[in-house]
Amino acid sequence: MSICNDCYLEYERWLKENKAVDFEDMINESARLLMEVKEMKQKLDFKYIIVDEYQDISKQRFDLTKALSEVTDAKIMAVGDDWSIYAFSGSDITLFTEFAEKMGYAKVLKIVKTYRNSQEVIDIAGSFIQKNAKQISKRLISPKRIEDPVIIYTYDSRAKTSGGDRKSGANYALASAVQTALEHIMESRKAEQRKPGTILLLGRFGFDGDQLERSGLFEYINRGNKVKSVRYPGLDITFMTAHSSKGLGYDDVIVINGRNETYGFPSKIEDDPVLAFVIKGDNSFDYAEERRLFYVAMTRTKNRVYFIAPESNPSEFLLEIKKEYKNVKLAGNWNENEIVRIDRKPCPLCGYPLQLKYKRAYGLRLYICTNEPEICGFMTNDYRAGKLSVGKCDKCTDGYLIVKPGGYEGFFLGCTNYKKNGTGCDKVVSMKSFYAQMGYSLEEIRGMGTVSSARDQKQEKMVAAENTGGKMEVTAVKADSSDYVEIKRAEIEAVMYGDKDLNDVVLFTLKALQNVSTVRYYGIVMLVDILRGAKTERILKNRLDRIPEYGVLRGLPRDSVQAVVEWLITQRMILRTKEQYPVLHPTYAGLHYSEVMTSGKLRALKRYIGDGDMKM
Repeated sequence: MSICNDCYLEYERWLKENKAVDFEDMINESARLLMEVKEMKQKLDFKYIIVDEYQDISKQRFDLTKALSEVTDAKIMAVGDDWSIYAFSGSDITLFTEFAEKMGYAKVLKIVKTYRNSQEVIDIAGSFIQKNAKQISKRLISPKRIEDPVIIYTYDSRAKTSGGDRKSGANYALASAVQTALEHIMESRKAEQRKPGTILLLGRFGFDGDQLERSGLFEYINRGNKVKSVRYPGLDITFMTAHSSKGLGYDDVIVINGRNETYGFPSKIEDDPVLAFVIKGDNSFDYAEERRLFYVAMTRTKNRVYFIAPESNPSEFLLEIKKEYKNVKLAGNWNENEIVRIDRKPCPLCGYPLQLKYKRAYGLRLYICTNEPEICGFMTNDYRAGKLSVGKCDKCTDGYLIVKPGGYEGFFLGCTNYKKNGTGCDKVVSMKSFYAQMGYSLEEIRGMGTVSSARDQKQEKMVAAENTGGKMEVTAVKADSSDYVEIKRAEIEAVMYGDKDLNDVVLFTLKALQNVSTVRYYGIVMLVDILRGAKTERILKNRLDRIPEYGVLRGLPRDSVQAVVEWLITQRMILRTKEQYPVLHPTYAGLHYSEVMTSGKLRALKRYIGDGDMKM
């Protein structure tokens, strides 16, 4: 709190020195001036004070509204619904549900007719949210009817195994389930002799959309929140978070996060304890605000709402509605055993609870001690590593020492700037050295070696399988593959770069990416090496030298080939994922490049590459 106080005083000093005012002080000063008006027994000539979206009001804005009402004879019209979902920004739901008590008198006028949702959807969503007795009791009525209002598709959420191909693992299974939901939407509209309308993919968090992208089945475009299905590119699909969707309506909704975990739905992220001093949490019911958010997610649809959930440990909200409502359809299987509760882990140094948070500086989710930083600053990216704590690297300028598996003791600290080619930072600290340096008892790590060695051997095998592709051989894509698309050459005027027609260069690049992606995805360096015929250990072990496009661009400089790949990324003909180690995916535009490529674009590519030196 002393840190917050110092920051506040410094901020206030800066505002005064620069004769500036922020939005919060505009409200505070307005309320203060109205208090002066009241003390002078003056009246302001207002007839009505209308407050829209009143459920999201904060105490600060409520005070302004109340102060305004006390210096006027105006009627206050507060319009909203009691499902506030913005406690993190200061809203207080009790200012809505206890309006009459706080204002002295109120007449409640209920709007009970809805024309967006079917009666079946609103019955499920309404009953679900009103499990909380603090919610205002009401029943909505709709003239619309629908069968199977809620459909839950499940998927295998097990992690990708050693040597697993690109179609294995949780991300691909999740995206496949979303694709199945899209197919059901198309079939339903076809039966109704209508075209599919707008489709909303809802995530609990923004990165839920990125997980779809990593599957290769979807292209998540952050600008405009548009998502393109590689298989069904004509569908109008939008991705956003449940919070962002408030007030909007779409023909069909697919909620893609149906997991019971820290970053699931409901979210189980622990708020920083200091926030309790500035925001009012709703403890009236378990996950009270998350229930309201779930209601928001369900009621964005004009037709059905689909949920995508893992077979193991699905969202407890989904288990609840499936158990209590017969018209909630489960398409698949899941584990209905007792819900796995996520316990808060204790700090290994001081015993305070650890909070799991994403730290952008590290690019990792870290367990952070909630004790005062001056007392305990413990952080780790792997709770199994005992007292190993992450921190700044003292060898390079911008790296961080994070926990990595390996070594005799099972874990060690390694720099985030480490690179396999030896060009990065090679700073490492063994667990034994770290414990000795910090004065921790070495007895705590004795006996870990045997267990860790077995784990290390397994990990080494997994890494080896990852690098060698196991026993899977990568050759040209077979025409009978379920997602195979024959990439055709564009019939356009030639644009030469040296002795190469850039039309052929683009064709070879896109075909090479398609062929190497049959088993797993690779990054820019690997694709460039393949096109130039490099004989790296990784290429040879994965048999990537056997694809038809291997070495077809060996006559071009490496920088030029890389520039071609980068240009294709800017044109969305290749997708580069947003993660710590980005990989490349074929896109719908890339697989159908003959439909969009022009001579003008090839000339733009030539300018992008630059004339340069055509020597190797």
